[in-house]
Amino acid sequence: MYRDLDYDLGKITKTLETLAAKVEQMESKMDPKPQWLDRKSVARMLNISLRTVDGYLASGLLNYSKVQGRVFILYEDVIKMLENGKNVM
Repeated sequence: MYRDLDYDLGKITKTLETLAAKVEQMESKMDPKPQWLDRKSVARMLNISLRTVDGYLASGLLNYSKVQGRVFILYEDVIKMLENGKNVM
């Protein structure tokens, strides 16, 4: 009885490992979608004021796009700015 259970668990484990490998392979082929943040989210993320975010936008430290009057900033641009160490904060 226990041998059958061990065999079944072994089959299930092998199937799950195969499935996980296929999911990882599929994820690696997918293009990640850019994550857009609004000014308020960036301010919270960096623990700074909205006025400071506006200063970064005006000075070109952060790139942005406007959609129907709202400002959006790519998450990766915020990370790049921090990694580049441009006199921020």
